[in-house]
Amino acid sequence: MKDCLARLSNPVDISILKSTGRKNQTLPLKKINMNHSKKRSVESKLFSQRLHQILESEKSKDMRQHLQCFEDYGRFLKGVQREKVRKESKVQELLMIQKRLLKINQLKRYLQFKNAWDN
Repeated sequence: MKDCLARLSNPVDISILKSTGRKNQTLPLKKINMNHSKKRSVESKLFSQRLHQILESEKSKDMRQHLQCFEDYGRFLKGVQREKVRKESKVQELLMIQKRLLKINQLKRYLQFKNAWDN
């Protein structure tokens, strides 16, 4: 009997028994009997909760699929906007180069006119 109680006791409690000399005051846990239908309902509830955590609901799937076309169109518009900005920056760069070339040509004509006038 003493060996059986020692097996049921927690090892931490045995160390308390050895250090203090008092017996373990906590009793081993007893098995709680549940009737079969209650056990099934608890198991099915836990199973369905796990399934809902893992699987995505149909409502959210449908909403994601419905919003997908709008997200695609938004990405398309962003790409069009980037292309438009790139083209405008290229046009601005070409205009600056053209203005610079015009200025250089004006200076060349001015120098030619000055040289012709001096001679």
